Amino acid sequence: MPDASVPDDLPTPLPLVIAPDDETHAAFFGDGEATPETPIGAAFLWWSALLNLDEFRTALERLSYNPADWDYPTTQAHLSGWALASGLIERDEPHPQIAAAKFIRDTGWSMQAFDDAPLDEVVVLTVVLCPDGWWRVWGMSKNHVPSNNRVLHGTE
Repeated sequence: MPDASVPDDLPTPLPLVIAPDDETHAAFFGDGEATPETPIGAAFLWWSALLNLDEFRTALERLSYNPADWDYPTTQAHLSGWALASGLIERDEPHPQIAAAKFIRDTGWSMQAFDDAPLDEVVVLTVVLCPDGWWRVWGMSKNHVPSNNRVLHGTE
């Protein structure tokens, strides 16, 4: 019988375990390094450059689909307290040139998930494959994966 003193609406803990940095890195990139030739690599490099905006602004702009669309200092502040999760979001409308990475609330530790779990809030980073073979960050949204029409044509 459930304990009546424990409310039913307590948040479910995320299925995460603390992991060494090298294991977390391998979960993101296998045996390789982050490169802009993969969607998760481009998202990671973009985020890393954003975290070090003063030093890597040129890299950040090269990893952005349209740099003029971004207010990087505001975006940096918005992502404060968030961490990139390994793996990509399964899109409802798969498209070979569009991918979505997710940010979850930062735990302060390198973590690995051992199961799926619903998330109350995520930040979605949409990346697109460009003609030069690099994936670039197209946009960022909260709790929303933009449609292919929105990404490709600017319409819903």
